[in-house]
Amino acid sequence: MVLRMAGTEVPPTWEEAFAADPASVSAIRRALAGFARAHGASEDLVGDLALAVSEAATNAVVHAFVGTEPGTVRVSARPAPGAFEVTVADDGQGMRPRGDSPGLGLGLPTIAQLTSSFDIRDGDDGRGTVVRMVFDAPGIRAPEPDEGTRRRAVLDEIDRLASATGWPAEGVDRLAEVLVPALADACAIDLVEADGPRRVTARVHPDPDGAMTTWLAGRSPSAEALRSAIPATRPDDVHLTALGDDVLQDLAGGPDDLARMRRLAFAWWVTIPLTEGGVLLGTLGLGLGPGRPDPHGELELYAELGRRTGAGLASGRLVDELQRTRRRLERILSALSEAVMVQDAEGRVVYANDAAARLLELRSVDELLTTPPEELIARFTIRHEDGTPVDPAELPGFRVLDGAQEASMLTRSIIRASGTEHWLLTKTTRLEDDGPFAVNIVEDITEAKNAELRRRVLAEAAGVAAAAARGDGALADIAALTVPAIADWCAIDVGGERTAEAGAPAPHRSTLAAAIGPGATLRLATAPEGRVLTDADRTFAADLTARIAPILAR
Repeated sequence: MVLRMAGTEVPPTWEEAFAADPASVSAIRRALAGFARAHGASEDLVGDLALAVSEAATNAVVHAFVGTEPGTVRVSARPAPGAFEVTVADDGQGMRPRGDSPGLGLGLPTIAQLTSSFDIRDGDDGRGTVVRMVFDAPGIRAPEPDEGTRRRAVLDEIDRLASATGWPAEGVDRLAEVLVPALADACAIDLVEADGPRRVTARVHPDPDGAMTTWLAGRSPSAEALRSAIPATRPDDVHLTALGDDVLQDLAGGPDDLARMRRLAFAWWVTIPLTEGGVLLGTLGLGLGPGRPDPHGELELYAELGRRTGAGLASGRLVDELQRTRRRLERILSALSEAVMVQDAEGRVVYANDAAARLLELRSVDELLTTPPEELIARFTIRHEDGTPVDPAELPGFRVLDGAQEASMLTRSIIRASGTEHWLLTKTTRLEDDGPFAVNIVEDITEAKNAELRRRVLAEAAGVAAAAARGDGALADIAALTVPAIADWCAIDVGGERTAEAGAPAPHRSTLAAAIGPGATLRLATAPEGRVLTDADRTFAADLTARIAPILAR
């Protein structure tokens, strides 16, 4: 199905491949904006789409092909009722961290603010990275998806749910909503636990007052019923039960139970084993009314549902085991190169590894554990990526302790005493264990992030120089590019006069000067609480003067 607007056909989806080149980012932005407008997107939504896809595409262009020939960035988009989905995929080096690239994390806070949800995964063939973004889009016009598209969307949503933090304790109800009524008229999910099987969720549709859903959720399965329904432990061992009245009478726990079963009028009950590595983790049951397709022709789909849900359950159980076993967790975390800190409900650090102590320039883990949280924070000047100050309440650890299940943030943090700068990507998860805890994993991406900033400023400065005739305006534009990306102040002096200036005036903590040519100087400085400029900054300044010199020669 396609939409028809003003005599033209608007395709229901859009997909296009672009060269992994900085010039492609603006082309991607324009193409997506045009497709969105054709489907009735508001200008506010178009702006959000353009900004988010620019962030994702720029990350792919800059970081996916380090050390290799540039490849391809493929962008696709599709509207849905009340939503808009955009995917950016590259065929580069994938999600593995690299020393010369900041990797994932750059631009993600911006994308998170603009979208209702987004996720990141490896490409289907193990190459590249796929970023999927979903935007709220009230009133968006969209064609009804065909059956194949609807089923793929269900499987994709199961993958997203099963890979989320907290699964299956969180998100399992959403799984029931995804399956019903898209693929079935009812579902029930049972897990095998140490003390026997337990029903964790159920859903019936239609069910205006919720009574049938409540009843189905309360029907706890017995271990005997589970074993008889699933004689094997492979995901393709799907069990189909035709629900004739004689079967209902055998299954019913009493007259009221039987009456409810008859009221549902299901023709089939499908029991799908949830397994991993030959181990039965639970079952997914689907109730099918007489209007549903014959389940014998849907066995491949049911088996795929079981495989994806079972894989997610296995991952969730591993996380549970790590959370319950503190000493085992500590051995794992102590071996990580990333800093790991666990905060209790009062915000105090109750666990830290050696990498955390080194990051904070403390003598030992014990010193870190005995220092109040406000003193730890006071050791730093902490700013957002755009240079604005970070309020301590914004830090992921405190946000999680305040109720969030997970949080992340990229910060530019400077140790006040030494002037050492750290770009820190902090990812925090809430842990419930006799009270809330915030588990912070902090990755130091300083070298890679600063290298990326320098490359970006030099590239933009070259663009300004190429487009400009001689004039103070071009010099002012170049000076502004460095603040706050590289320094807190930049000035360009020509012939003994200050020709261009950007940023905060004196006093400064650290300064450097680089000659542009006869009688011309580039100056950089940081604020009193800023970082100490390094040899890498001196190299950058020399490279920047090479971009400025042609302007002065005109």
